[in-house]
Amino acid sequence: MTEDRYSALAREVLSIAKGRVLVRLRFFDRALYELRPREMTPAQRQKAELLLGQPLQLPATEGQYLLYDAKSLLLRYREDQLWPMRAWLHMMIHCLFRHMFVSTLVERPLWNLACDMAVEAMLQSLQLEELAPAPLPEMSGVKVFTAEKIYAWLLANPQDELRLAEWQARFSLDDHSLWYLTEPQLAEALGEGGPPRDDGSPGPEDADGGGMRVSLNMLWKEISAHLQVDMETFNRAIGNTAGHFVQSLRAVNRERTDYRSFLRKFASPAEVMRLSPDEFDYVYYTYGMEVYTDMPLVEPLEYREDKRIRDLVIAIDTSGSVQGELVQRFLQKTFNIIKQEESFDVRFNLHIIQCDAQVQEDAVIHTQEEFDLYLQNMQFHGFGGTDFRPVFHYVEKLRRERAFTELKGLLYFTDGYGIFPEKIPPYQTAFIFLERDEETLREVPPWAIRVLLEENEIREL
Repeated sequence: MTEDRYSALAREVLSIAKGRVLVRLRFFDRALYELRPREMTPAQRQKAELLLGQPLQLPATEGQYLLYDAKSLLLRYREDQLWPMRAWLHMMIHCLFRHMFVSTLVERPLWNLACDMAVEAMLQSLQLEELAPAPLPEMSGVKVFTAEKIYAWLLANPQDELRLAEWQARFSLDDHSLWYLTEPQLAEALGEGGPPRDDGSPGPEDADGGGMRVSLNMLWKEISAHLQVDMETFNRAIGNTAGHFVQSLRAVNRERTDYRSFLRKFASPAEVMRLSPDEFDYVYYTYGMEVYTDMPLVEPLEYREDKRIRDLVIAIDTSGSVQGELVQRFLQKTFNIIKQEESFDVRFNLHIIQCDAQVQEDAVIHTQEEFDLYLQNMQFHGFGGTDFRPVFHYVEKLRRERAFTELKGLLYFTDGYGIFPEKIPPYQTAFIFLERDEETLREVPPWAIRVLLEENEIREL
């Protein structure tokens, strides 16, 4: 059989597999057509392997193509006629959940495994019995099986190499190594983008920071969001079988808060003693122009107006569910961001209030040294019911006693189960929830800000 015949048969097999998926799961039409099959030539595969420094085991996807080898695909098809359908779905789900757009700092073997396990969880939720999805191991505390939550569980529960190898063999289908190439490397590996070489073949893209990856990420984010709406809208038609899939889409598509940018909302304008090269004294400038005709005298001002945090209240819910090491890390993360941004005034006024159904402690901190000492010796008080109102009553009492110069905001770290005050406070208020599962979507009063932080995000200081 000629190479062209192999290629033609492989394309036909993939077309049949795509049709099978569409018959069963019509919601996935756009995602299926967006992931385009592409046979890798031996030259492209060799180039990719040189860039990777390791063999490339097809099939694979980088978010744009379903990359395959025609002969290998046909051999798998002869062994199992449902395998191409599984491959389509597996790599399409990787794209819908944007597994390939990941930080280079992750532990790659664990992230790869977490992504494949998450795909199997999605296939189980779609109840495609003919594909026989591999059952996941018991993972206590994981309710929504997204790759991020599985990865966090794998980090927190180290497994021996034998078990990891067993899980990898059970759940792996495609090669993820292309996910970790830079954009110019990926363009070179696929032989596209950039100016042509001397022999006429396309060269690597002259990328300046990942334009194609960003575009692909946004594209799949849009497709994923539309799929979520479609599946929620027609939930009765598909029944409850895809409930876990929709739940996972919600978790992935939920807007994340840039906590660093968020904290800037609590700063007020303040004059800071520091050279300001963008501003200068116009008296010297004018004098120089008058005396020397065309030589202005420019002296930078020794102060400039920055936004600084003078007063801040951080309330900690000690009712029982958010306490211990995670609270300390949250406080450290918040303090570190403010210090790195140089947002604290020279002498700040930070109140860390512990409260369950009543205020248990108010630690007043003015310096870095006091904060470090507090965190080192921190003890928790309370563990009763949750009522948010006592903190607001207490802060209002402090305001009347002029304990604050200019209080801009209050951060309340909580699980969200409590009684909110009815009266709008005269300062910004944010309820910061620890995102563990879908139940974290607490309603807050319209005057408050709701912020969701993942456990991993808090732990990565």
